[in-house]
Amino acid sequence: MAKNKFLIPFLIVAGLFFITLSWWMSSRLETQSSGLRPLARIIYNSGEVAILNNKMTAKESLTKSRTLYHLDTIETGPNGDASLEVESYRLRILDNTLITLDQEGQKTILILKRGDVQFENFGSEKNLILSKNGQRQTPTEYVSSLKP
Repeated sequence: MAKNKFLIPFLIVAGLFFITLSWWMSSRLETQSSGLRPLARIIYNSGEVAILNNKMTAKESLTKSRTLYHLDTIETGPNGDASLEVESYRLRILDNTLITLDQEGQKTILILKRGDVQFENFGSEKNLILSKNGQRQTPTEYVSSLKP
């Protein structure tokens, strides 16, 4: 009989513990996977530059520098000019360019959907990948593929 007295309270406490543990783990994993780590910093130079954040539905005009996160998109207009700092790289975003930032582990991936970029400073090859037309390249491979 003494065993039955403690069985029900023990199961209730154990159930509450496991519910709390699963809630804590799911909220922790959600914040890690939602891209809270800053991926880049954009600096406004001139013209039309817009940002579309991952959780927004409308573009926001850029007028100063700003931090970018996972799945943020940058779009420059016909006279747009901005600089992008990713890791130790510095890129110039040319006019009529559309770029989405992605991440794969610790690597930052720039998906060039339209337009082009110019590299001003180079950094560590293992932290940045450019994807254009479905082809992934390191920054050095990308620059060398542009030369005739």
